[in-house]
Amino acid sequence: MDYQTWSEEYRKEADKLQKHIQKLKQEAAGCAPGGAKQRELNGRIYTLYSMYLECKHTADYLADYAKQDVQDLWEGSV
Repeated sequence: MDYQTWSEEYRKEADKLQKHIQKLKQEAAGCAPGGAKQRELNGRIYTLYSMYLECKHTADYLADYAKQDVQDLWEGSV
């Protein structure tokens, strides 16, 4: 698997996490403020958001690395 494809896979996972987070935020908004259910959902949202950021940053890093890799190959062939 090349770096660009790998980056796209991480981006897809980040998108899935973001959609799931939005659903949980809507569910949390319908809960009693400060209630146990809302605290539980907020904890899950926090964990998933951390995972989302990790996937997003990794996707960006891999995409940049793929561009650099292609540029290095291009420069090396001249």
